[in-house]
Amino acid sequence: MDVTIIAVALVVAALSIALPIFIIRTVRSGIYDSLYFLIPLALGIYWLDYQAYDFLASMGHGFRN
Repeated sequence: MDVTIIAVALVVAALSIALPIFIIRTVRSGIYDSLYFLIPLALGIYWLDYQAYDFLASMGHGFRN
C-alpha cells in the first residue's frame, strides 16, 4: 500500500511538471486537437495536487493542537 501511494505521488508530481510543457509545445505547433485531452487532464492533476496539499495542511494543523 505504501509503495502504491508513493508511486501515485510521483506520477502526479511528474505530470504536474510535464503537462504545462506539453500544452505549450502543442500550442506552439499549431495543432490544437490534443488540447481537448491535455487541458482536462492538467486540471485533474492540479486538483489532485490541491487535495494533497489540503490534506497535508489539515494534518499539520491537527498535529499543532
